[in-house]
Parts: sequence; structure tokens; C-alpha cells
Amino acid sequence: MLGRYKYRNRQFAEAISLFQKVDPTSEYYVKSQFFSGVSYVQLRKSVPAVKSFQRVEKAIDDGAAGVEDETRMRDLAYLSMARTYYSASIKLDAETNTPSVNSTKLSAAVKYWNLIETSSEYWLDALFEQSWAYFMAGDYPRPRQHPYDPVAVLPELLLSGGGHPQGGHLLRQLQLRGCDDDRHSEIQQEVPAHQGRAGQDPEAFQGSNQKALLQSF
Repeated sequence: MLGRYKYRNRQFAEAISLFQKVDPTSEYYVKSQFFSGVSYVQLRKSVPAVKSFQRVEKAIDDGAAGVEDETRMRDLAYLSMARTYYSASIKLDAETNTPSVNSTKLSAAVKYWNLIETSSEYWLDALFEQSWAYFMAGDYPRPRQHPYDPVAVLPELLLSGGGHPQGGHLLRQLQLRGCDDDRHSEIQQEVPAHQGRAGQDPEAFQGSNQKALLQSF
């Protein structure tokens, strides 16, 4: 509890020190390691962050106590590792603002994104983020080579189960990335009705909200 208090107050180094004291046999061990990882991310320390998330994965695989939804927690660890590796892979030139990419770290990010199953609530996040990572790396054709091409899969996602809450977000990303104009127009016509069925307001992705939503992940 004290570790969570320190974390909420952005005292990340102190929070980590407390989280690391939780015994591996404790029902709070997995959560403490996850929060350690997030705290390291806040301190821009990618290596210990990944190690903490890896301990989450191992503890779950070893049957750790106190984990209500093992699959969800494991996927969250995968997503966190992917994001950490991705953040570490992109460096911007201070003068030109041009990104340079560490291919080894980017490959590690892709590895963890790909471990998230299509049935996971985090799968669409992983699909989009992986595509965006390739876009930022300048590898524009790669997202279209994914087994689940974001452009092709969007209508199906919106149709299945009454829609997906991130459908509009993904549509805007596809527009920003400059996908095929004809296909984009086709998808754009399909999206509003399915978004409405999912309780999503299409206008939420318009106007003043657009920039924030594009950067929200």
C-alpha cells in the first residue's frame, strides 16, 4: 500500500524500493512487479522496466497467487514490454527532429506485440501500435504485410460483437498514415453506423479531439 502511495505521488524511486520488498510468494508480488516496471518507465529506465515485466510473466507462468485474470495480466505485461522497447528504439535528432531507429529494440517490441492473441482485449492496441511503429521507422509497406492488415480488418472488428471501441481511433490513424484513398473512403462510409451500435460517438474523433486521440496511445 505504501508503494502505491509513493507511486501515485510520483515518488517513483521510493515506490520501486518498496515494491521490490514484496516476497515472491505474496499474493501482491505480480502487481508489485508490474508497478515496478511502470515506475521504471516513468524514470526512463527501460532495461530494469523490461526485467520487472518479465518477472510478471514468469510469476504467472509459475502459478503465482493473487492473480485474478492470468491471461489479461500476461497480455498487459507483453504490451508494456513492447511499448518500452519501442520507446527505447526511437531517437529524434535534436536539430532536425528526424527519427532514427534501433532495429534490435524495434524487433523486440514487435516480438511482444505478436505474443498477444487476437482474442485479447489488448490485441487491437498491439495491432495498431505495431503498425504505427513501422510507420515511424519509415517502413511503410510492412503494416500491410501483417497477417491482420489494419485496413482490411477494421470493418470486421466493427461488425463483430457490436463493434470495437477503438475502431474510430484506428480509422484516424489509417487516414493519417495515408492508406489507399479508395479503400479508406470505403471504410470511412462503413464506420459510423457500426460505431453507433457500439455506443461510440463518431464525432468524438473529429475536430478539437482529433490531435489528442491520435497521440493517446
